[in-house]
Amino acid sequence: MNTQKKVIQLKEESKQVAIKDLFPDSKSYGGNSLATNIENAELAIANVQYTERIWDRSRSQWMLKHLTCSQADGWLRLRQIGAEMSRKRMALNEAKFGYLKKKMKIGVKREEMDKASPANYRLLEVEIMELESQMQEVMVKVEGALKEVQTLSGMHDSLKEHLGEISEEEFEKAQTKGHIKRAMQQSIREVR
Repeated sequence: MNTQKKVIQLKEESKQVAIKDLFPDSKSYGGNSLATNIENAELAIANVQYTERIWDRSRSQWMLKHLTCSQADGWLRLRQIGAEMSRKRMALNEAKFGYLKKKMKIGVKREEMDKASPANYRLLEVEIMELESQMQEVMVKVEGALKEVQTLSGMHDSLKEHLGEISEEEFEKAQTKGHIKRAMQQSIREVR
């Protein structure tokens, strides 16, 4: 193995380029060096990072149930649930293939490292770390989307039990009734 290529040694646990090491003597705000302010920011980010698992989706279960899919008519709610599920399916597919592409790019870059000059080797290391970081970010969002899918699925199953047979023909019949209900609600709001 070529030892010249091992110019950058990064801590295995961080797998991130320490920006503070790139600007050790630069002055920054608060009378601190840029390296100190970056280190403080990294600590602050690490302290708050646990919240990403709590708010890792675009809407809470409550918002999905009571705002996004809150139509008075069950059929209209079911239609909205179907639309939301379709969007989540597309987003999950996009994330899945994006993740796989990044994984393959990492493999290609690792192969390129064998033939790279020391400078190119370091650049490839940084590019691999960037791709790995992006893959981790995607996984947080994927988990959030999976939670929303489960919520929507539960809402669907509950509505299906209540509505009975679900078909396009049944939906078309229920449309008239649903629009009349909506018109009545809007009229009542206007009168108040």
